[in-house]
Amino acid sequence: MIKALSLRLIARKKNCLILEGDITVTPDGGNPVRVGAGDLVIFPEGMSCIWGVHKAVKKHYSFGD
Repeated sequence: MIKALSLRLIARKKNCLILEGDITVTPDGGNPVRVGAGDLVIFPEGMSCIWGVHKAVKKHYSFGD
């Protein structure tokens, strides 16, 4: 079963290193992207998206540049 998590309007740029897990990120108006362990993802300021969580995620993240 996939759990959907809606992230609305990211206030600041977010850099995410996925340590464990498996998700599909679908930006509003964009194409879905599947990411998992070892991937570095950058969410730009102002982005809205939905996460489809296939396997629970552990991550390191930082905000800003």
